[in-house]
Amino acid sequence: MAAAVEEIERIVGNASRTGVLGDKDEEVLQEFLNDFERRARGLYDGALAITSQTYDREHIAKFWKGHRESFEAQLVVATRMERKLRNVPTELDLSSLITTLENLIDACSEHYEFHA
Repeated sequence: MAAAVEEIERIVGNASRTGVLGDKDEEVLQEFLNDFERRARGLYDGALAITSQTYDREHIAKFWKGHRESFEAQLVVATRMERKLRNVPTELDLSSLITTLENLIDACSEHYEFHA
């Protein structure tokens, strides 16, 4: 995964500097973004399954707080990428990923507040 992230950072950095995003690089980025969003949703669904079998409120609250912080970090990465690509002609749309992450952060916050 680290190698993939480095490749994505390289692609986004080059596109931001040159103002150009090649078709192949755009394809790689789109695949990465789709996978990123799918993984985020999967993490949330997995967290629901885990916490549904746990009865310690304090443990559950810490668990949701940790997930919220993880999604917040991912949102920072996605918004930074969106900013860097803002002036690059591309069909990429990060709004779906950003909205998903914002919704997951809200959901995790609600779970945290309920159990805290």
